[in-house]
Amino acid sequence: MSKGELIADANQITIPFESRMGLIIIKVVINGKKYDFLVDTGAMNVISTEMAEELQFKKKGSISASDSQNNKQKAYFYEIPELSIQDFTFQNTNCIALDIYNEKLNFNCLEVDGIIGANLMKEGIWQIDYQKEEITIYKKNTALDLNVYDSISFVSDNQFNPILTVGIHGVESKLKVDTGSNGSLRLNKKYLNGISEKDSLEFITSQYGSITSGIFGKGKNHTKEFYNADSLYLGDYLCENFVVGFQEKGSHLLGNKFFSNFNLIIDWKKSNLYIKPIDEIILNTDKRFPVSIDRKEDLKTFYIRSIYKEYQEENSEIAVGDTVISINNVPTKGFTQDNYCEFIQSQENAERLNFEFIHNNDTLSHTIFSEEQYQ
Repeated sequence: MSKGELIADANQITIPFESRMGLIIIKVVINGKKYDFLVDTGAMNVISTEMAEELQFKKKGSISASDSQNNKQKAYFYEIPELSIQDFTFQNTNCIALDIYNEKLNFNCLEVDGIIGANLMKEGIWQIDYQKEEITIYKKNTALDLNVYDSISFVSDNQFNPILTVGIHGVESKLKVDTGSNGSLRLNKKYLNGISEKDSLEFITSQYGSITSGIFGKGKNHTKEFYNADSLYLGDYLCENFVVGFQEKGSHLLGNKFFSNFNLIIDWKKSNLYIKPIDEIILNTDKRFPVSIDRKEDLKTFYIRSIYKEYQEENSEIAVGDTVISINNVPTKGFTQDNYCEFIQSQENAERLNFEFIHNNDTLSHTIFSEEQYQ
């Protein structure tokens, strides 16, 4: 996936982006047509199978692609002759084609046509301003004023995804910089078990269920534990009072919830990530519903997907796997794909949710509120 070249007269462009479900969406042009693409440093370029067929891109081979949940799928890769972002044109960049419009995937609700991945992004320097919702792309040799930024060195994996070193009390591991994740810092429990000074980590809470998703689908049920680390290093950059989620499965990721505290610059040529705090850095809050509801692969049955430990202890009549029959007084059996996506998209800003569900053959009603989960 190393091919690609940036062609441009100007040294830089600045473009707006749209935040959808905590992810970064930009406009691109391929073959004269505009598309919405997700900006994802943790992935390679992706287009839909429909686009590959419509534009008659030449198939170059196949690979086994995996997502953040380690779900795998065979995919064919192609070469895009030209992809433009405003006045910057990226030529001969490789991509894989996936069935991204598949209604069984939560990814479908992002309403995007593809992914701008690290193998294209490496051809420039990318600055992401989360407050202004703007991205500035520079030619890779552009000299920037970085005096007010902290730098974190990274290495690139074979797909050019930036990989940082994370360290907690002298125990180090690697993690991926992933703007395709709307979360903060996620680590594997194997790493937690290797930290000798566990008394320096304060247990906050836990969550059970299918907690995260990748492009190919949901993760399996497991327990995720949250700890407050008094200190944590990303490269040489010190983070204090950082709540970290440790999962039984999945790769180590650092996502948009962390980076939204900063103005972020990623320079693949210098293998450096630069961050400048926007304001007060807050790494120990998470306001959300204590119960999550989703749809099963049959596209009809809604269910309790996950629940936080304290909430389950206080509400023992709710359990992961219970069938949900109505949401905000609307029967789920009548939900269309549009209704489902509207529900998923609304969760980011909703404050209250009413639902009816079946537990042990009893039909029950319940109301949940969006609240701080790390109290």
